[in-house]
Amino acid sequence: MKRTALYCLALAVLGALLAAWYWPSLPDPMPTHWGDDGMPDDFMPKWIAVSILPLAALVAPAIILVAARLDPRQAHVQRSEIALSIIAITTSALFLVVQFLAIQASMTPGHFLDVRVGVAAVAMLWIVLGNIMPKLRSNYFAGIRTPWTLESEKVWHLTHRVAGWSFAAGGFLALFFAFILPMQSNTIPILGALIGAGIVPMVYSWFAYRKHHPDGVSEPAEGEGK
Repeated sequence: MKRTALYCLALAVLGALLAAWYWPSLPDPMPTHWGDDGMPDDFMPKWIAVSILPLAALVAPAIILVAARLDPRQAHVQRSEIALSIIAITTSALFLVVQFLAIQASMTPGHFLDVRVGVAAVAMLWIVLGNIMPKLRSNYFAGIRTPWTLESEKVWHLTHRVAGWSFAAGGFLALFFAFILPMQSNTIPILGALIGAGIVPMVYSWFAYRKHHPDGVSEPAEGEGK
């Protein structure tokens, strides 16, 4: 995980360098939020606006890495190390992409931002998660953590196979809605696709537990006892 931390640190530093490079050209205050029409509707002092995303690119993966070290199911965390590393690095990369888009929009007349590009970045993260989900072993901080997946290794495995499909499908649907539907009317379908991707496997985990453990008795996770 040390190499993963270095990659994430490099991405955060790159974000800071990006902000420093464009600093003289950025407006103050700087737009930090855009509406469905691509026009800014919220602003912050420039120094705050350019600091938030590099910090997020550093803090978010740091939380993942610290949680991985503290998780009591260390055997499972070690088997999930590659998947967790990809999640951490991809998350940092997403913040870097969003910062670049925000900087470019801030220097555009009218500060217009094509929010579809931002949606595409998030959708790509969902597609990456779809590929990663089946590779996660049971743990307490990453994946679909419901009472039923944490109670049963079989239910965890089945649920994360479903999550792989649902997150990938949610990402592709978000991409489709972003570029096919008008910008003013695609927010709800996009959010529905992205949020639904997480709800589907959560609901499935309950049905899977009922099917495979009808008596309510499940096997302990590796290294745990009942």
